[in-house]
Amino acid sequence: MKRVKYTLLLVLAISAVRVYGDVIITSYSPSMVLVKIDNLKEYPDIQIVGLGDYLTFSASNRVDMIDSSSYIDAFRISPIAFYAVKKSYIEKVGIDIIDWKKDKNVIKSDVSIRPSVKSSKPNLESVEIHYSIVGFYKKSMVMYRSAQIIKYKDGRPDSVERFAYEGDITKLRKSF
Repeated sequence: MKRVKYTLLLVLAISAVRVYGDVIITSYSPSMVLVKIDNLKEYPDIQIVGLGDYLTFSASNRVDMIDSSSYIDAFRISPIAFYAVKKSYIEKVGIDIIDWKKDKNVIKSDVSIRPSVKSSKPNLESVEIHYSIVGFYKKSMVMYRSAQIIKYKDGRPDSVERFAYEGDITKLRKSF
């Protein structure tokens, strides 16, 4: 009797599992995902830092100093969080001493970059994601995705999408 129950249970379990043998999932990843903050020149006394939230067993987090002309490579294992800190504070304390998550002189952005970009479009070479700082609200730096540029390997023209900020700008401060 036990053998019949177990056999019936096994048959039900196998029949309940769905098999998608004829479905081909096409998802493409670009070889590079680059992030740039476009309007840093409007904030000359502030340094923006990109910090990778690596796993807890890693030795240290990677800190990227971001300027107005460079891109940071966002194709990593972990998300990238942006932090704003006054340049005078970095000069006084030193960038290696700052505890980015607990220091009261540091403001974290409301945006965090996820490293994976999937697309149904083949032949992706790179994706450039542009952000803009809108202002500061309480203890947060408000940013939004202002543009996304997809570049292809096969000679197709770049795909450019532009986005507008949809929040209430009247509640924001220009400095922190």
